[in-house]
Amino acid sequence: MHVKIRIQTIEINHIKNVGYGKVTFQDGNLVSTSGASILGVFGQNGSGKTALLDSLLLYRTLLSGEALDAYSAYLINLEEKEAIVNVTSRLSLGDEHYFVHYHFKLGTSSTRHVFVTDETLSYHLEGEKRFKPLLKATLNHHLIHVEHLDQFLVSLNPPKSTRSTLFSPEVGRVLEGREKVLYEALKAYGKDNILIINQFSNRDFRTKDVFPLIYHVAMNGYQKSVMKVRYGINYLNEDELAIFKTIVGKISLLLNNIIPGIALQYLEGKKTKRGYQVELVTKRNQVILPLKYESIGVKKLVLVIGALISMYNSHNVIVAIDEIDAGIFEYLLGEIFLVLKEEAKGQLLFTSHNLRPLEILNPYQVVFTTANPLARYLVMTKTSKKINLRDFYLRSIELGGQKENVYTSTDPFEISRAFRLAGRDDEK
Repeated sequence: MHVKIRIQTIEINHIKNVGYGKVTFQDGNLVSTSGASILGVFGQNGSGKTALLDSLLLYRTLLSGEALDAYSAYLINLEEKEAIVNVTSRLSLGDEHYFVHYHFKLGTSSTRHVFVTDETLSYHLEGEKRFKPLLKATLNHHLIHVEHLDQFLVSLNPPKSTRSTLFSPEVGRVLEGREKVLYEALKAYGKDNILIINQFSNRDFRTKDVFPLIYHVAMNGYQKSVMKVRYGINYLNEDELAIFKTIVGKISLLLNNIIPGIALQYLEGKKTKRGYQVELVTKRNQVILPLKYESIGVKKLVLVIGALISMYNSHNVIVAIDEIDAGIFEYLLGEIFLVLKEEAKGQLLFTSHNLRPLEILNPYQVVFTTANPLARYLVMTKTSKKINLRDFYLRSIELGGQKENVYTSTDPFEISRAFRLAGRDDEK
């Protein structure tokens, strides 16, 4: 049975500096409009762009049954002490189409320990209006009460959990039939098909000896989305070597068309007791250079290309990239978006400071952050495909005209004064 899953809306409360925000994918592959399922988030620094990607990371972690890491506690607004995320997806099983809604609430202790306090998984057939609760888990006096179709199922007594109760093996076993298929499809989607490139991915290749090769590959019944390799010599087993060669070959094919004359390759040494020896390198004009010593821009392209290839070719892959423009030449960025906008099959969520994509994308493929934390994301009104959205956005910053202010004003005279004050020597 062919399964297709697409995220439709992401709604968040009290994640970092976002009191409330909601974004919607206007999916060109599901409705009768042109364009791929792309959503770009633009706005000034510190205005809540990355909070969306952080929320998607929380969603992926819980769906896949993994534990939330220590960083997750710092995503919760300190004043509120809890955060809520709601994600609605359209899930197709052959000719049957469903909307699946996953709600979860996170709490934090005085010692900054994060735990899941509330979860609900619900669904309805396309054409119906109301969601039917499938599973619900609530933390109450150190007991997690689990309900199935509004009927009490079991009480669990684990410590405050950093994992999802609903997507645990114990709960999954109670389902059967169509509900079981929906549940397992969503769980597999979270584990294998949500590819996220965030500040930690960027930090790894800049400051650590680790480079994440991100590409959704399925070989011999085995799926791999991220393969972390080290700069220098790596030791891989036979299955890992096959996946490694596949990923490198596909990334190199596109990299050579984006930066003419350069190829991503690998040097292969002898097989040892530890495995096959390989090292990532680039080759340009017969010059071979270890990837570790390449420019930040080339490394960033290698990092994002594998993920973009995956979403370009697969309906079921969503790629989320924080600061997609960092290290990439502006004109080249526009060329990439020209292709993705018209031809990509999957979904792309990205943030950017560079406004070049605004000249390429349709108005419904873009949201802007606002100065109001309780209405953090805004779709511009009074727009059309004929306008230059970049110019329109800049005019909105200067003149207003939208439902919310899209920029917290800054004063060049105050900035100048701060520079002068900061440069004065302290006198005692």
